[in-house]
Amino acid sequence: MPDTATPPDSSARPVVVGVDGSPTSYQAVAWAAAEAAARGWPLHIVVAFGVQPSREPGTARGVAEHAAVRDQALPR
Repeated sequence: MPDTATPPDSSARPVVVGVDGSPTSYQAVAWAAAEAAARGWPLHIVVAFGVQPSREPGTARGVAEHAAVRDQALPR
């Protein structure tokens, strides 16, 4: 089987992969990370999650709802 690895290239475009928390998206991240490492390319991971519209937009409660969703999606 021929070697398909490309030599590192500083002008190479990054490998971009999205993750939404599903098991298959984590598999995609693992594949993309291995591919980027093998080629010497940068890896960009895009995180996606849905946010329901606030029942009370513009209020302290609405802001708190969005902050809770953000904190749940992006643990610190």
